[in-house]
Amino acid sequence: WLDTFRYMLGNPTHLYCDLRRMNDHIAGEDAGILILDFDDGMRAVLDANRCLDHASKNPRLTFGECKIEGEKGTLSLNGAGEVWHRSFGSTKASLLLAKRHWPGFAGDCVFALQKHVVDHILSGTPLENSVSDYIPVMELEMMAYQSAEQGRKFRV
Repeated sequence: WLDTFRYMLGNPTHLYCDLRRMNDHIAGEDAGILILDFDDGMRAVLDANRCLDHASKNPRLTFGECKIEGEKGTLSLNGAGEVWHRSFGSTKASLLLAKRHWPGFAGDCVFALQKHVVDHILSGTPLENSVSDYIPVMELEMMAYQSAEQGRKFRV
């Protein structure tokens, strides 16, 4: 989600994270809240919990639901993978992206990435992204863990 937020909103100015482990049988966190602040007053909030349910025939399709609220309206991603738009001041939403069948989803993505990298190594095809593209995401991830450990908000 950090790379998605950066893609959609730019680089955050502040970060706060609170992580929890709800399932004692795992080593890491399975729930948390992440808050990112941005220069223009926008804020992104990720409230994630792998132990909770959401309305979906295939919960792995979206791994939850997403709502993006702005000055002109709201975008909503539901558990079926549909994206809806509701204009500000309206009670009706319109479908922007219908649900689809995603063959190979949640497994073949690993195969596709490995094939992409191997093709690059063997034939020199360009990589879709580079390590330098992802370093800011990794820095935000490390900062999120520090924020959770120290219980405080960080300036990015």
